[in-house]
Amino acid sequence: MAKLIPHPYTTFMSAIFLIASFLFITLQSHAKDIKVVECDDFLACTINNADQIYLQLYQNSFEFPEKIKDNFPVWPSNASPRAQALYIFAQKNLQRFSGIEPQFFHSALDLGKEHEVDWIIAESYLFEAQALSYSQRLIQAEAMINEVIEMAEGIGYKALIAKSYNILGNIAFDRGNFTQALKNYQFSYQIFQDIADEFQITIILNNISTVYIQLEDWKNADFYLKKALSLYQDNEFSNILTEAILYTNASVIDSAVGRMKSQQRNVEFAFSRAMNTGSKPLKFKSMMNLADSLLNQGQVEDALDIAERCLSLAKEESEAIYVAYCHEVLAEVYLVQERLELALLSSKLALTIFEQFDDIRRIIYTTEILSRIFESQGDYPKALSEYKKMAMLEKDLLLKSRDKEALSLKVQFNNKLNEQELLLLSANNNIQKLQLETQNTREWLYRLLFVIVVILSYLSYRKYRYIKSKHLILEKSHAQLEVDSTRDPLTNLYNRRYLSTWFLKQKGTETSSCVLAIIDIDFFKKINDKYGHEGGDEVLRKLSKILHEQVRPDDLVMRWGGEEFVMIIKSPDTNVKQLLERIRTQVEKTIFIANECSVSVTVSIGAKNEESIEQLELSWKEAIDKADQALYQAKSEGRNRCIIAVSSDVD
Repeated sequence: MAKLIPHPYTTFMSAIFLIASFLFITLQSHAKDIKVVECDDFLACTINNADQIYLQLYQNSFEFPEKIKDNFPVWPSNASPRAQALYIFAQKNLQRFSGIEPQFFHSALDLGKEHEVDWIIAESYLFEAQALSYSQRLIQAEAMINEVIEMAEGIGYKALIAKSYNILGNIAFDRGNFTQALKNYQFSYQIFQDIADEFQITIILNNISTVYIQLEDWKNADFYLKKALSLYQDNEFSNILTEAILYTNASVIDSAVGRMKSQQRNVEFAFSRAMNTGSKPLKFKSMMNLADSLLNQGQVEDALDIAERCLSLAKEESEAIYVAYCHEVLAEVYLVQERLELALLSSKLALTIFEQFDDIRRIIYTTEILSRIFESQGDYPKALSEYKKMAMLEKDLLLKSRDKEALSLKVQFNNKLNEQELLLLSANNNIQKLQLETQNTREWLYRLLFVIVVILSYLSYRKYRYIKSKHLILEKSHAQLEVDSTRDPLTNLYNRRYLSTWFLKQKGTETSSCVLAIIDIDFFKKINDKYGHEGGDEVLRKLSKILHEQVRPDDLVMRWGGEEFVMIIKSPDTNVKQLLERIRTQVEKTIFIANECSVSVTVSIGAKNEESIEQLELSWKEAIDKADQALYQAKSEGRNRCIIAVSSDVD
C-alpha cells in the first residue's frame, strides 16, 4: 500500500523533539517524557473496547448497508455518548444508502456539544455540509467543510479530513472548476490510501472518473471507473447507492464510446438500484438517464412514461430543482414526438427554475433545447436568438472556470507558505514550554536552544529551497495549462479560448483586410446517429485537416464548438468568395470515412468581410452575429452553400 511521503520539514521537526527529549531525560531526572503518538485509524484508537461493536456498525453502514439494514440494533440508551453518536451516524448512512427511515431521532451534534467530544461535533458538521452541497447551497457547505477540516486536523482525524476534501472536490465540480476538483480528490485519495480505506478509495476513483466524463476525456473516464468497479467487486461491498452511481457513470461512458448494449444494461441496472436508495438526486438523475437512453433507442412511449413518473415524484417531494430536471427531459420527449407546444412549455418551466438556482450548466442545456424547438417550428429568428444566448453562457462559463483555476493555484501556493509558518510557530511554542519547565537547568537549556536554532536555521534554508522548487513547478504547470486550454483535443485545432491570444499576436503586424467565416457541417447529428460518436469524431478530424490545408500559416482556424468551425482569413489580394467556395467544394468532393464507411459531407458557410484585423477585434460581437446570420441563411436556402454578409444584408 502506498504511503504519503513525509515533508522534509516535518521530519526535521520530529528530530528536534527527539533531541529535546533525550537531553532532558539524560540531564534532569524530573523532566517530563515527550511522546509522539500517531494513529491512522482515529476512531479505532479513540473508541474503548466496550463500544467497538458500534464502531463496527458504523463502518459496516458504509460498506455493507444492505447486509445490516434488516438486523439493525435498537437505540443503545445505556451506552456511552461515543457509542450513541456512532449509532446515529450509522443510521444516517442507512437512510442515505438504502432509503431506510430512522427508528429513533437523536442529535449527534447535541451529544458532542453536551459531552465536549470534538470528533462527534466535527462529524456532525460533515453530515450537515454534505446535505447543503446536495441542495446546491455551495457557499454555506464550503464554509462548514473548512471548519470541519480545521477541527479534524486539530485532533488528528485523518479519515474525516479525507472525506472533507472529497466534498470540497464535489463543490468545485458543481462550480465547473474541474482542475480544483481533481486536486481535492487526489488529496483525499492519498489519505484514504495511506489508511487503507478501500471503500472510500472506490468513491474517490468514481468521482475522478466523473470529472473526466464532464471533460469528455473518455479514455481516462473509463480507466478510473474500471478501477473503481474492480475495487468494489474485489471487496464484495454491498451498497446499492454506490452501485447506482458506478453503473450510471458506466452507462454514460458506454454511450459515448458506442457500447450500446452495455449502455442499456448499465442504465437499467443503475435505475433499479437508485430507486431503492435514500438519495433524491440520484433517483432523479437515474430516471433522466433512463428516459434519455430509451429516447435514443426510439422507445419514445417508454421514455415518456419514465419522464412523467419523474415529474410526479418531483412534485411529491416538493423540490423545485427536481421538477426542473423532469421538465427538461419531458421537453426532449415532446420534441421527438413533435408536440412542440408542450415541449416549449416544459422547457420554459425548467429554464425558469434553473435561473432561480443559478444552475448555469442546466440553463445552457435547456436553452439549446429551446433553440431546437423554435427551429422545428420554423421560427428561425427565435432559434438564432436562443442559440446566441447559449453560446454567450458557454463563453462566460469557460472564462469563469479558467479564472477560478488560476486563482486556485495562487491560493494553494499561499496555503503552503502559511502551513510552514504555522509549523515554525508551533516549534517556537514548544521551546517556550521547555523553558518554563526547566528553570533549574538553564545552562543545559541554552545548549539545547543553540542546537534547535542551528536546526531551525537549516530547516529555514530547506523550507526556502522547497517552496522555491514548488513555485517553479506551479509556474510550469500553469504555463502548460495555458497551452492545453487553447487546443481542441479531438482535432488539435485552436479553440475559442485562443482568440484573444491571436488578436494580441496581430498587434504591430501589417494591416490588411480580412474575412470572418463560420463553417458548419450539414446534418451532423444524422452522421452521429448513424455512425456513432466515433464516426462523427472521424469526420470532424478529417474536416479539420481540410480546413487547415486550405488556408495560409498566417490565417486562423478554430473549432468553435460541436460541428462548428471559425476561420479568420487575411485577404489583401484574395477573392474571398472564390476562396470560400473552394473550401466548400473541396469538402463536398472529399470522401469521408466514418466507422469504416464512406460518407458524403457538405458544409454551409456564413462569412463577413472586415477592413482590418483591428476593426474585427473592436467589432467582434457584431461581426460574429453577421456571419452567424449569413450561416443561417445558407442553412435555410438548402445548405451546402456560402453566404457573405455585407452591411446589414447578406449576399
